[in-house]
Amino acid sequence: MTASILAGFSGVFLALLLSYVPKFGPWFNAQNSATKVMINGLLLVAVAGGVYGAACAGLAAQLNLALTCDAPGLVTLLGALFSALLGNQAAYVAFVKPFARNNP
Repeated sequence: MTASILAGFSGVFLALLLSYVPKFGPWFNAQNSATKVMINGLLLVAVAGGVYGAACAGLAAQLNLALTCDAPGLVTLLGALFSALLGNQAAYVAFVKPFARNNP
């Protein structure tokens, strides 16, 4: 499984997690669309930054990450982040928004 596919799945997982976890889901669903997009995007960027930081700290091999702390690793990470953002927004549109009570 490539980093992009794994990141895409993580984006889908985050969209479903943010919308359906008890107590957090109702708060998140009450936010407007722009806020939801920003929250999802910032969480994915934070996770990507953490993964890159772990690779730069020398933890990549221990965590089974195929990521290096150099320019090619950063390019790989940005591609995976893009896949995660696409997967996240696609999952929201396909699996969350149609079932929202106040579907705008």
